[in-house]
Amino acid sequence: MIDSIKVGKVVSIVKEVQVDTVYQPLKIVLIGGNGFIGNAIYKELKSFNFEIIPTSRNINSLDSDFIEFDLFNENTWKVLLHEIQPDIVICTAWETEHSTYWQKNSNFDYAKAIIKFATACFSATINHFICLGSCSEYGFSPGKCNSITTPFNPQNPYSESKVFASAELHAIANKYGKKANWIRLFQPYGLKENPLRLIPSLIMNMSQGKVININTPNDMLDFTHISDVAAAIRLIVMGNYNFSINIGTGIVDIIVFGMLFMATSYLLENKVDL
Repeated sequence: MIDSIKVGKVVSIVKEVQVDTVYQPLKIVLIGGNGFIGNAIYKELKSFNFEIIPTSRNINSLDSDFIEFDLFNENTWKVLLHEIQPDIVICTAWETEHSTYWQKNSNFDYAKAIIKFATACFSATINHFICLGSCSEYGFSPGKCNSITTPFNPQNPYSESKVFASAELHAIANKYGKKANWIRLFQPYGLKENPLRLIPSLIMNMSQGKVININTPNDMLDFTHISDVAAAIRLIVMGNYNFSINIGTGIVDIIVFGMLFMATSYLLENKVDL
């Protein structure tokens, strides 16, 4: 049984891992392949020679690998479901508008659309649906969590909608006899992250000699580099895991220490890729 994936310089599995002994080529569609998390997953899977087809709502400025897809426009689902016919769908889409996404009711629109899309996938040829959750499902400052034993404690529409979607996806996968994974990410940071978010803004302020303001300096968080997140998802694509998986380092820091360490590493030693 797997309850979490621990990442660092080398990705490792915390508990017993079951990976297929004979690797079969897989066709994967990645919903949101140009976003912060999606882009990292795309590069990771492509570097291991998976047949990966990324999607975006606007493909005009993207490379030819991308196809147009809108979670809220079912007409755009047809090519994916009936022409491409992937083995696996990885969905990274959700409400992400900075500073406002926590409280937006549109989070539930995303949850319902993803469940409807997952149902359509399972009704077609897709055998495995992977969707991204959040450590915030456990609360604002959950510390170290276990995907099996730690209780949910959603505090806002964002995390409430994630918990709802997780339960619905699990039920639908069981109904159709298909495979699904709900992956809760613990404080991902790295390349292509919104510059207004915590770590990029801290680095920018430090580099410009500005005052640093941290609203909740004593929160206990697990910061995970996006390249490690992508590597862990590659293992999930190839392996056989429980439905719910937490991806993190397994090391919980007081927020002020964790942020200052990463920002200082980047500024002074250039060890953090942002």
